[in-house]
Amino acid sequence: MASALRAVREGNVTAILVAGEQPRVDALEFVLNVRDIDADVPIVVAVGTGDAVVDEAMVTVGGVVTVSDCSDTYSLAAEVQRILGGLNDEA
Repeated sequence: MASALRAVREGNVTAILVAGEQPRVDALEFVLNVRDIDADVPIVVAVGTGDAVVDEAMVTVGGVVTVSDCSDTYSLAAEVQRILGGLNDEA
């Protein structure tokens, strides 16, 4: 988590993909830390694998898009590409 936040501080990220449930990492805290550093970097959070309350809280953080179709790598990749394409269209 520290190295990812350092990369955000240095401006070395285009977007961030976060798994909602990660061992030893509070995904919501990580997302909030990223938002504190960079309010504009797109964040895509894979939800539905962890705590439903945390999943719902993710939706309230500005600039965060959630994706729940994580059944396989191809579905997740297609959904992330669609989301990021839409974010680029809005810019």
